[in-house]
Amino acid sequence: MKLLLFFPLLFLFNVYTYAQRDTSNLKERDITAQNKLINFKSSLNEKNIGNFGFNSIDDLNNAELSKPPFQLSIIPLNQLKNYTSNTNVNSMFIQSSQFIYPIINSKNRSATNAMILDYPQTKLKWEIVSIGKSKLLAEAVYNQYKKTPNNYFIASIPFLNLDFITFRTGSSVMMIPVVSDPQNKLEAGVPVPAEKIFSTYSIAAKKYNGLPM
Repeated sequence: MKLLLFFPLLFLFNVYTYAQRDTSNLKERDITAQNKLINFKSSLNEKNIGNFGFNSIDDLNNAELSKPPFQLSIIPLNQLKNYTSNTNVNSMFIQSSQFIYPIINSKNRSATNAMILDYPQTKLKWEIVSIGKSKLLAEAVYNQYKKTPNNYFIASIPFLNLDFITFRTGSSVMMIPVVSDPQNKLEAGVPVPAEKIFSTYSIAAKKYNGLPM
């Protein structure tokens, strides 16, 4: 009887230990992001703040991280090339270890830019990928989250340099373009079924010759 009880207890201990490790990793991520923001702010001055979305030193001093951050998923070129109407849309997203934090103004609650953190498995620690290069994305995801809080993630099509604010509702996946694409009748900020996004851009993927677009 004692042996039978041991295995459930061992399982519960492993689950608890994993949960503790996961929670600790998320805390470490947030602490790293906060420290990187402090260092970033201290490296700027009146001459270069405009390059990073800040209008004044006051804006810079009021900069803070918005939470929660949003995880980045990649839609690979080959996945798009092979997409058909029978493809499970959930299989199109390859979850990355990167998270995007909008940088916002604590006074007027507007997004000024973004920070991207990564957790490479080869290093097993959080490190900064970029900061101050994603104002448009930061504004889009932050404003969308303020309007309708949801479990969003960012889906990116790298070869087209396109980003989408993505969420699941029931069995459907919806994607919100960050920028408008008039040629394909896609409007920034307007949710579109993932199937339409994939069928639209699979045509471009099949034609892509590997050169920068």
